[in-house]
Amino acid sequence: RDYGGAIASHDRWIGAVEAVSILWYKNIDAVVIQFISCSASRKMLAPFVWNYFCSRNCGCGNCSTMTDDDDDDEVGLVQGPRSCTDYARYLLVLATTGEEPQTPRCQCPTPPLYLQWKGHSVTIVGIQKLAGEDEYDLILFDPARSGAMLEQSLTSSLEGRIGLAKAFQHIKKSSRDLLQRDCQIILSTDRKGLTRDERDSFKRTYVVTAAEGKVRERM
Repeated sequence: RDYGGAIASHDRWIGAVEAVSILWYKNIDAVVIQFISCSASRKMLAPFVWNYFCSRNCGCGNCSTMTDDDDDDEVGLVQGPRSCTDYARYLLVLATTGEEPQTPRCQCPTPPLYLQWKGHSVTIVGIQKLAGEDEYDLILFDPARSGAMLEQSLTSSLEGRIGLAKAFQHIKKSSRDLLQRDCQIILSTDRKGLTRDERDSFKRTYVVTAAEGKVRERM
């Protein structure tokens, strides 16, 4: 239960972990990915998002999905339902190695990502890779920005009065702006709900940390 943006009877703000807990309560698989404490962790955020939108595999069981294998050092493409935690770990491996995502065979919709840093949260609906090395623009829906302005810009673009790049300009955020912030992303599924067998087989790990070894060294 919440009141005024905080958890009832507490002074803590509602954050990514609380949001994921609600999703699990509603029988929806989800995981928090942390990009915190040091540059090694924070700089993985943009490549993680890029790989997510390039290699969407929802884990529905009918599509090819990503997981790690305890008996193998590699993370690969397998068939069958897998948890969001396994998928997040696969995307972090790609962000670490710089490898290109494997060709997706999933036809399911790609849910947006929830991004939070201290005092603010936004929805990531896309990403643009720029010409410079490790430079990206996140495409965001931000509750602090005017939805009417976005609608007007997109309408102007469709009518040919302005270019699409200009229409999207005010909903872009450079990934460099987040390198000094501790951020969390929620990755979820668009499946209707987990079966009991899936709930039992998936590891109930709510939080995964990017560059976890480097983060532990800073503690």
